[in-house]
Amino acid sequence: MGAVNALRMAIDHAAAVRGVVAAGGFASFSDKPGLVDFIQGQILTLGEQVPRELAESFQRDTVAGPLAPGLLQTMVDECLRTPAATWRGAFAALLEDDFSTELHRIEVPVLLPWGDADAFSPESDQQRLQRQLPRATRVVYAGVGHALHWEQPRRFADDLIAFEQMLKVPC
Repeated sequence: MGAVNALRMAIDHAAAVRGVVAAGGFASFSDKPGLVDFIQGQILTLGEQVPRELAESFQRDTVAGPLAPGLLQTMVDECLRTPAATWRGAFAALLEDDFSTELHRIEVPVLLPWGDADAFSPESDQQRLQRQLPRATRVVYAGVGHALHWEQPRRFADDLIAFEQMLKVPC
């Protein structure tokens, strides 16, 4: 959900933002029937605890390739530290906030890293983001899933450093 938060920040507080990284970003949420069904059927119906099986499948589905040993288990454990009420609120908010009509307001450079094996964010959203964001640059990671920063951390870090260097204003 980091990409949507970064995009929303750039829309609502443009003066405070010099650039945006929207890794695995979505152009909108409520237009994806599978996501809506997942949120309504599995997230909004959560009890007091997030079932370990749900956290495991959710995190496992973010990757398409190998990870550093133990990373997935660590991420599942961290995921389970988040209260079910937070899951419900965060996912419900995704369906309520259609920011897609406001994307054109983002005038700063936007980096759009995306794994072409992303099970969550489709290629059509990447194309839509690029069309709607006047200063967007796409970077495609072949064979990589939604958590591209886990699967290819060195490349992702290099892309972030290059983007940050591009943002620097000469003295």
